[in-house]
Amino acid sequence: MPFWSPDGRSIGFFNFADGKLERLDISGGAPQVLAPAANPRGGSWGSDGTILFVPAPSSPIFKVPASGGTPSPWKPGDPMPVSFEAPVFLPDGKHFLYWAFHAEPEKQGLYVGSLESPDVKRIPGVGSKGEYVNGYLFYCKGPDLFAQKFDVSKFELQGEARRIASDVGLNYGDVDNRAFTIAAGGTLAVSSQSSLAASQLTWFDRSGKQLDRAGDPGSYFGVAAAPDYKKVIMERLDPQSGASGAWLLEFSTGITSKLKVINNTPVWAGSDRIVYIAEDGSMQALDINSGKNQTLLASSSDELSGAFLQSVSPDGRFLVWTKSSSGQSDPWIVPLDGSKKPARFLDTPSNEFRAEISPDGHWIAYVSNESGRDEVLVDSFPQPGQRKRVSSEGGAFPEWRQDGRELYYLAPSSGSHSKLMVVRVETGATFSASRPEFLFEPPALSDNPRRGQYVPFGNGDRFLMNVTVQETKPRTITLVLNWPALLK
Repeated sequence: MPFWSPDGRSIGFFNFADGKLERLDISGGAPQVLAPAANPRGGSWGSDGTILFVPAPSSPIFKVPASGGTPSPWKPGDPMPVSFEAPVFLPDGKHFLYWAFHAEPEKQGLYVGSLESPDVKRIPGVGSKGEYVNGYLFYCKGPDLFAQKFDVSKFELQGEARRIASDVGLNYGDVDNRAFTIAAGGTLAVSSQSSLAASQLTWFDRSGKQLDRAGDPGSYFGVAAAPDYKKVIMERLDPQSGASGAWLLEFSTGITSKLKVINNTPVWAGSDRIVYIAEDGSMQALDINSGKNQTLLASSSDELSGAFLQSVSPDGRFLVWTKSSSGQSDPWIVPLDGSKKPARFLDTPSNEFRAEISPDGHWIAYVSNESGRDEVLVDSFPQPGQRKRVSSEGGAFPEWRQDGRELYYLAPSSGSHSKLMVVRVETGATFSASRPEFLFEPPALSDNPRRGQYVPFGNGDRFLMNVTVQETKPRTITLVLNWPALLK
C-alpha cells in the first residue's frame, strides 16, 4: 500500500518486515524511517507535508511530518469508531476521507475528517473505501466500481453514480476494501477477483509429510486450538463482503460454524470459553455452548484501543494482548477477575507481539525486533525479568507443545516459505532451551501477524497448518486509459 507525495518525487510505504512507515525519494538515497507501523491499514501524503497513516487495526489515525518528527493521533469527535482504515487526503490538504468501522452499523461508513477539527461528516450510501479524483468520488458496491460527482466544498455526492468497472477484487482486510486506484491523469487500475479461497487447513507429520485436510478451503487468516485440542477457532474472510469473522471447526464432526463475535483475534479461555473484543469495543467472554456473554472490560477503556488479544493463562487468571500505541507494539496483561487494571507487561523501544503463555503458566514466548529483525524470546510470567532469546536466525509465530516440553517457531527461508524449527525446553524456577533444530519446510503459509498459522498437536508428532492454496483463476490487473471518457 505505497502512496505518492503530491509532487511525485517521493513515495511513502510500509516496511512490513520491520514494522515501519518509511519514505523514499525517487532521486536516490536510503529510505527514511518516519514512524512505527506494526500492521498498517493505509496512508496518504498531504499537500502541506503531513502524512496520515493507520499503524495497526483498532488504532487511531496518526499524523506525522513527511520530513520526520513525532507521530500524533488524530481522533474525531462523536461518534468514535472501533477502527479506522484507508485515509486519503482531499485536494485542500486539510480534509481527508477515511473508512470507519463502528459498533452501531448505521454509523459505519466513509467519512470526511479534518486536520484542523474533530468534526466529521459521513458520506451516505458509500459502503467501501473511497478515492477522490478530478471532481469524482470513486467507490465500490460489492465487486462493482462506481464514479459519482462530489462537491468538495460541501462534502456531498451529486447526480447519479456511474458504474465504470466490474469484478473488482478485495484487498484482504476487515472492511469492503476493494483493489482499485485512480490517477488524475486519466489512468485507472483494477485488480480482478479470484475464484478460489486463499488457504486450506492441512495436517502434517513431524517429518513434513502431508497427512490430510481439515475443513473446507477458505480465506483463513489464522488458527488456534482449544485447550482440549478437540476444536480450533479460525479467522475467515467473506469473499463477497470482505468482512472477516470468527469460525469454529470441531474435529469430531468436521463441521465448521460461524461464531457471532467480531473478528479481533478471539482467544481461548478454557475449552468452551472465548474472549473477544465486541462491536462496542468492550472485552467479552463467550460461552460457546450456552451463547451467554460476560463483560470483562468496558468499552470506555483506553487500553483496548489498538489491542489484539493474544493468550490466556492455563489457570484462566491472566489475559495478554498486544497493544499498538503511536505505532509501537507492546504486550499488556490484565487479571480476568478484575482485581487490577490492565498494565504493560513489557515497555521497550522495540516491537513485541505474538505472545503465547506456556502450558504451565510460568513463561511467555513472544516475538521482538530489538535485534533489528524478528526473533523469538521467552520471559518469566506473570512477572518479566528472565528474558532469553531462543531463535538464532530470525523467528516468528512461537507455539508451545501441549506439555510445554518443546517450543516451535517459523524461521525465514527462501521466497514466501518458512522453516519450522523446534527447541527442547526445561521449565521450572528457571528456563533453559536447546539449540534450534530444523523440522521441515511446509508449503507457503498464510501471512498474518495477528494470529498463528499452525498448531502443534500431541507430542509434536502432528501439525495443523494454514497452507496457501493455488487459485484456479489468478488475479489480473486491468489498466483503463482515459477513464473520464467512460463518464460521457
